[in-house]
Amino acid sequence: MVDLEYEPGSLLPPFPEQRLIAYQRHLSFYWERGPVVLPAAYVEHVSLFHGGVPGKACFREPNGRVRHIGRFLNWLEKDDLTPPFVKSWRSWSLGPDIRLDYRVQDFQDNEFWCIRLGYPETNLLPIAGLDYAGHNCRGMEEFDLLCLHYQKRRKEPSVVTWPFETSWYDRRPRIVRVADSFAEFLPMLCRDPHPSISDAAIDTF
Repeated sequence: MVDLEYEPGSLLPPFPEQRLIAYQRHLSFYWERGPVVLPAAYVEHVSLFHGGVPGKACFREPNGRVRHIGRFLNWLEKDDLTPPFVKSWRSWSLGPDIRLDYRVQDFQDNEFWCIRLGYPETNLLPIAGLDYAGHNCRGMEEFDLLCLHYQKRRKEPSVVTWPFETSWYDRRPRIVRVADSFAEFLPMLCRDPHPSISDAAIDTF
């Protein structure tokens, strides 16, 4: 097990394993492909460290570009939340609470995101928000994503970065593979020796 040294208090309550099993069935139907299986390493990690802000958040793309995870996405349902709710400031939020802005399912249900993520047969499952241009994704309306990329003839999805700005339904996204599997990706994460991401005006919960 890889410990990413999550920020204290940033982890969300655990959720029933059945939720992931049901979502795998949904993805198989949604993508019109054979059984979709979430990587065992991802299931283990998200079950222990749900939706948190990792201290070890820094990694490099193959071209040397340094990227940062702002927050892992979560598997919350509205019924998991108890009042008082904190209303989101984002124009695309499905509400009723800002924690649901980082809900995995909403990135495929919300037209603001799915019209960009849904390039035919791309089969991307968002798992984390990425900081962009020196800004923390938790303070941005739009941000890049870290995704699991399911491809034909590959049993295990690779881990890729997905750019918001250049992705549309009618334009193949310029995704960048950073690891062949989630298990391979986790040990790549480290603390940034030269922090440059602004933490001003970010969501905290």
